Amino acid sequence: MGAAGGSVPEVRSELAALWGGEVHDRYGLTEAGPVAAECRAHPGGIHLQDDAFLAEVVDPGGEEPRPEGDEGELVLTGLGRTSSPIIRYRTGDAARLIRGRRCACGRSGTLLEGGVRRLFSARSRERGEDRGRFPGVGGFFALRSSVDLPSAAPEGR
Repeated sequence: MGAAGGSVPEVRSELAALWGGEVHDRYGLTEAGPVAAECRAHPGGIHLQDDAFLAEVVDPGGEEPRPEGDEGELVLTGLGRTSSPIIRYRTGDAARLIRGRRCACGRSGTLLEGGVRRLFSARSRERGEDRGRFPGVGGFFALRSSVDLPSAAPEGR
């Protein structure tokens, strides 16, 4: 069974007990599709789809690359989605990249060690903790309380 939140020990235990099976973490984005998944060896992280993405980790709120193994904001470049490409897409998620380590499952690509977690939440934004996607801009909403609809089609149509 694959489940979002499968890297959280309490969630993993509860899901395994509820469904009576193994739980595997997975990670994806609406903008990118499936990005990474945990294998049966449970290596303490999730395997990046190296054939579909280039991954890097940068300083949250900045552009400086982080050394391998350091946590930072996950930035993805897609290699296969030609109709809606993502290029150096800042995910808003924290990750730690480990490259080239051989897993018990046989893979030796990029591992997102410890899984992926959100860098900030709506609650942190409410507290004014701007993590820098657009420095100084906390976000905005455009709301309209009513919509004026014409009662009939204009004459001549």
